[in-house]
Amino acid sequence: MTTAIIALLTLTQINSPENVKVAEAIAYTESLGNYRAVGDGGFAYGAYQMHKVAWDDTNDFRKKNGLSPFPWYNKRYKATQDIMCMSFIELIKHRFKKDYGRLPLPKEIYMAYTMGYEGAKRADFHILNAPEYKQRAILRFMEKYNLVK
Repeated sequence: MTTAIIALLTLTQINSPENVKVAEAIAYTESLGNYRAVGDGGFAYGAYQMHKVAWDDTNDFRKKNGLSPFPWYNKRYKATQDIMCMSFIELIKHRFKKDYGRLPLPKEIYMAYTMGYEGAKRADFHILNAPEYKQRAILRFMEKYNLVK
């Protein structure tokens, strides 16, 4: 397969209806969908409250899959935030499948998103093993996820 075909297939995966649904629930949970939100003392930005380290990790994943990276300064653009969130979701799925031999459930994706993959893994991807404030966020995510059409 050529690089262009691989990139197109990867892009189709990233923008899947399931990833869009998860991303919508993340945006609601993290910022009520505010694309200009700034949190965590200025370290998290946008509707999805991504940190630069997650952004960079996602860019590495995009490059490995033949997709263009987005510089951090593009974080202010809605479309870029959407693409990076869905790319990050796909990265989480990739890591989870490698470690557990199956695709993660939506709540497991959000745990990895909000706690970092290694943090969620240390919690065995069980909500009750997460800090209490993360448990509340996971429950908000699941409420929104189940309401998103």
